[in-house]
Amino acid sequence: MPLTAPFADIEDMLTGAAFALLSNVVVTPATGGEFLAIFRLADIDPLSPPSIVGDYELRYPLADATLVPGDILTLRGQQYRVADDPYRLADGHEAVVPLREVAA
Repeated sequence: MPLTAPFADIEDMLTGAAFALLSNVVVTPATGGEFLAIFRLADIDPLSPPSIVGDYELRYPLADATLVPGDILTLRGQQYRVADDPYRLADGHEAVVPLREVAA
């Protein structure tokens, strides 16, 4: 019998509910189903390489999508390409992936 945290199901439910309230975009991948995400301009950190104008980030629940570099996503009618591998956040339930706008 695998060992699990006693409140893992409750934590997952609350995380999903909070994410649904905070999301600001519905993502439609070229393959797979739609999912909710948080879409924003990348933070500019003075200690990292400078961000280029047009750096976008997509934060999403890992259980909802598997994204790889080169995937095309449609957000608010505009297409974006996944620019790099996603990286996991904190507890591993969410990921952030950089996006680049696809030229029309």
